[in-house]
Amino acid sequence: MVAVYAIIASLAGSLAAKEVLDVSDLTAPVGVGALAGLFSAVLLAMLMITYHTNPGEPPKLHKKR
Repeated sequence: MVAVYAIIASLAGSLAAKEVLDVSDLTAPVGVGALAGLFSAVLLAMLMITYHTNPGEPPKLHKKR
């Protein structure tokens, strides 16, 4: 589950950084990487906090039918 959260955070952070830089008209590749890393880290932190909200209970996964 943590790996899935990391993938989601990475993709969403990268897309958010691209959108922010498109709006701001900055073209520096360093800016894209820095913002993508920042957004990904923040999203992953929020997803992990959500995952560990009830530390005593295992995550509830649905069974395949």
